[in-house]
Amino acid sequence: MTCDHHHPNGAPPRDYLTGQLLTILVAGVFGLVGVLMYRNGQLGYILALQFHRPVLIAGVAVLVLVALRAISVWREAGRIHDHDQTPRHPARSPDCDHHDLHLHNELDPGADDHGQDLAWVFSRLIVLCFPVGLFLIGVPNSGFSQDRIRMLLGGDDALTGNMAAVAHQNGTVTDFNYLNAAADDEGRRESLQGRTAILEGRVRWIDARQFTLFRLRMTCCAADAVPLKVRIVLKSGTLSGLHDFEWVRMKGQVQFIQPPNSERYIPVVVVEEIRDINRTEPKHEFE
Repeated sequence: MTCDHHHPNGAPPRDYLTGQLLTILVAGVFGLVGVLMYRNGQLGYILALQFHRPVLIAGVAVLVLVALRAISVWREAGRIHDHDQTPRHPARSPDCDHHDLHLHNELDPGADDHGQDLAWVFSRLIVLCFPVGLFLIGVPNSGFSQDRIRMLLGGDDALTGNMAAVAHQNGTVTDFNYLNAAADDEGRRESLQGRTAILEGRVRWIDARQFTLFRLRMTCCAADAVPLKVRIVLKSGTLSGLHDFEWVRMKGQVQFIQPPNSERYIPVVVVEEIRDINRTEPKHEFE
């Protein structure tokens, strides 16, 4: 009788190695996608800025581990090949079974606990490849759901009445978050009233002379995004050619207005000249 090496679970070494190589491939792609999303700015659509660097570090770490595991599997494949090339003995020695089991455990640790079922490996990898497929078709991207943005912004009514000019103050404001926070603080409102605001954001029209300028802020991920918005009012004339969700850079005078039937103030920027509103290149979706 011959002493042929085989896996106790019935799976040949080729199946074991195939499963290992497929797992290495998918894990490597995951790490590469993390690094690429960091480099091309796609993380800005789904994660807050403070989480971008950890994703990069994790992606690099995964690639290093994949490289180490690939080297290990390559060595295992060589040892299995060398064993398969060993001449078979015509007679079984008393130590044959012990030798096979020891060699099997060395080449395929843990195989006694769970089998290398290729059907299960393939089905698992298909699921894992789904997010990779999304990345390959360009998701996430700047086309953040416009319906969701409309829902976050809510309905805005046009402000009525005369936007009387106030005395200009020195200094400029460029922060949506600061303007929104000042709306609920009387002291801040007084300190900002009349200052010049220079802001970049996306447009959502209310009427021919008013629109909401907004950015989205998130603490962790896109699911917790909240809008930071400022009302823009043209002091004279109308602006045409701008569509909802286009990016603009604009300059105007800060005011805080209390809408009718409301106890809260909202930040308003009054634009003196239409030429003070200009299209700009799209920025990261979130602040």
